[in-house]
Order: sequence, then structure tokens, then C-alpha cells
Amino acid sequence: MEIILTFRLLIWGFAILAVAEAIVSLVWLPIYFRHGIQIYQRVIIGNLDSRRDILEVVSCSNTGFLFRKLSATEIGFRAPLISFSTTPVMHGYLYSDHSKVQIRGLSNWAVLSFQFLVALFGAIALLEAQFLVLALPFSSIAYWFWCYQRQQRLFDDLLDELTANLTTQSSPAIDS
Repeated sequence: MEIILTFRLLIWGFAILAVAEAIVSLVWLPIYFRHGIQIYQRVIIGNLDSRRDILEVVSCSNTGFLFRKLSATEIGFRAPLISFSTTPVMHGYLYSDHSKVQIRGLSNWAVLSFQFLVALFGAIALLEAQFLVLALPFSSIAYWFWCYQRQQRLFDDLLDELTANLTTQSSPAIDS
């Protein structure tokens, strides 16, 4: 009985976290886009044309991301809140100081907490010797990796679009 109550509380906690994340994402809270668990990072060394604003460059992107300027050198970006193609597993932060551009992908909170819930459910199922239910955590993790790969390709496409608008001084992209 205590396990069921605990699990219900965790599900409510997940729901509250998902709603909170949607709200801070919708209002473009800068701290949400600047800090988090980094799961993607690339740096481009090069100069942006001084007559063009970095937001102007990324606003023409074909990636489907929504962009918002956080400061003179920072841009936050995310997938649309409602998307039928894939589950967004990360949101982005772009920093430009006219000599380099840094793109970071930060993990979405709701996705991480959902993975935690599924893993916890799998652990409980293992304790109860219901091995058939163990397929759920593995399939959930596989789905997360599939979504990450799809979104990573979009981040790489954004990187390519930015590289095309920069005068590069050395290698186009540096994995950090």
C-alpha cells in the first residue's frame, strides 16, 4: 500500500514538473535556457557579419525551432510546445560573441523525470518478479535515445546553417 501511495505522489510530482517546465518554456525564462543538464554542445569558431544580428540569422532556420533573444549575446531556443513528430528531449542555448558561436542542448526536465518514473516502475516490477513489465523501462530508454538522435540532427542542421553564415577561421565545428 505504501508503494502505491509513493508511486502516486511521484506521478503527481512528474505532472507538476511537466506543467512548470511548460510554463517557464512558454515565458522564455532565461535561467531555464542558460542552466541545466547539458547533453549536446558544439562550438563554431568564426566571425558573424557585423551588420547581421544572430537572431536574424537563426530566425531563418529550417529546423522548426522557436528562437528568442535572452540578451545581446544569448538566444534560447526550443521545439514547439505541441509537436506530433517526436518528443523534444532538449531545449537549446546559443551564445555568440562575434568570434565564436556556442550551441548547447540542455535536457528537458519532464523527460528526465518521466525516465526516472519508468525506471522506478521497472525496479518495483523486478521486486515483484513481474519480468514481463521490464520491457517498459527498456523500450522507454530506447524511445528517448531515438528522440535524442532526431533532435541532435536538428541541432546539427542549425549548426550547419550558422556555419554557412560565419566566416570561419579554423575547423567549422568543435565538439566540446
